[in-house]
Amino acid sequence: MDRLIRTHLREPLKKGVKRVYYKKEYLIYTLQEAADAKLDMVPWHQARMGQWGISDDDYVSLCIKKREYIDKRGRRQLNFVYPFGQAFYRPDEEWGGKFIYMDHVNSGDFSNVTAKPHWEQKKGKSQYKNFVKVYVHQLMNGCIDYDELGQVFDKNDGLPHVKAKALLKKDYIKEMIDEHLKEIMKKRGISEDTYFDWVSQAAEIAINKRDAGNLLRAAAEVGDVLHIKDKNNTPDGIDGELTQLSHVDKALEIELDGDNYVEFEEETKP
Repeated sequence: MDRLIRTHLREPLKKGVKRVYYKKEYLIYTLQEAADAKLDMVPWHQARMGQWGISDDDYVSLCIKKREYIDKRGRRQLNFVYPFGQAFYRPDEEWGGKFIYMDHVNSGDFSNVTAKPHWEQKKGKSQYKNFVKVYVHQLMNGCIDYDELGQVFDKNDGLPHVKAKALLKKDYIKEMIDEHLKEIMKKRGISEDTYFDWVSQAAEIAINKRDAGNLLRAAAEVGDVLHIKDKNNTPDGIDGELTQLSHVDKALEIELDGDNYVEFEEETKP
C-alpha cells in the first residue's frame, strides 16, 4: 500500500481572494490488497466520484473528481481525477488512454494527464524548439544575441536577454541543443569517426611542426557534442558550456544552410 499526500484549494479560485490550501492523504492499494479490504472497485473509467477505480496496471485508488466535457469535435469526454493523475475517456467510443499508476510514480508527476515530467513536455513544444533552432543557428555563426533569443521565445518578455540566459542553463534545453547539433552534424557527415580522424590528423600536423590549433579546436567541439570526452578537459581552454561551433565550419570549409535562415515550427493542436 502506498500513501500520497496531495494539496488542494480549500475554496474555488476567486479574484482578490487569498488562496487557502489543505493537505489530504490518499491510499493506493494493489489489486490484491483492495480485494482483501473488500473495496467497491471498478475499472478507472467506470468509477463514480468517491468510488474506487482500478488503473490499467492494477492499482486501486479513490476517484476524487469526475467531470464531463464536450470537445471541439462535439464528442463527449469524461475527465477522471485520481490522487496520482488524471485521465480522459470517451464513453460513446469506448476509448481512453492508458492510465498507469507506476508511470506517474516513476516520473514524479501526480497531477497531469501525461506521466511525462514537465521538462519532457516542454521539449515537445514549438516555442522551445524554435528557441533552440535560433540558438544553434547563432552558435554556428559564432555570435549569440540573447535579446533576439528571448524575443523568439516570448516577444512580450520585458527582459528577453535574462529569459534567454535562464533557459540556456536548463538541462532539458542543453539536451535539446545537443540533439539539434547532432542532427546537423549527421546531415554533414560528421560522426565519432570524424572526431578521431581530426585528432589523428592534428597529431600528424603537430609532429611536422605546423599549426594544428584550428583542427584541434574543431575536434574538441565535435567531441563535446558527441559526448566522446569529458567537457572539463577540453584543450586550449575551450568553453564547454558555450562552444563556438564556427570552428567546425572553418575546418570543413563548408557554409551554413543555403538560405541562411531558421525555419520555425508552429504549435499543432489535436
